[in-house]
Amino acid sequence: MSTPQRELQRRQLDRALSSIPRDLLLHRPARGWIREIRDALGMSAAELARRLGVRRATVAQMERDETTGAITLKRLERAAEALECSLGYILVPKRPLGEIVRSRAYQVASRLMGQVDQTMALEAQATSKEEQARAIDDLAADLTRQGRKLWRDQP
Repeated sequence: MSTPQRELQRRQLDRALSSIPRDLLLHRPARGWIREIRDALGMSAAELARRLGVRRATVAQMERDETTGAITLKRLERAAEALECSLGYILVPKRPLGEIVRSRAYQVASRLMGQVDQTMALEAQATSKEEQARAIDDLAADLTRQGRKLWRDQP
């Protein structure tokens, strides 16, 4: 995928995600969705177990697993179906995707330029702060255009 296509993809995804209320995306009831929906429907754990074809103890375990984050998507999907619900699954970026990419590009560029600057200083060819800043800006722009190379190593 080319850089302009990737940038367009990021903007479209950011726009789509921004239209969803964050409190809805990030809120999980303390007792979990399975228990919350089951109680709201007036459905007993035994009835949910019957609908799932499992024992009541399995439903209790599923509800515990959901509250601790240990439930699998497959089990959550089965529970949702038995509760006549749909399961939504989404990763919500903490900030706009373009901002994440730019921040990462500056991290990598700063680290790389720090290594270069240290070598040049040892050779008595140190650069000014302004030159370093320009070089970091240029390298960050190059890294952003290269895309996947940003993520090859840790910051």
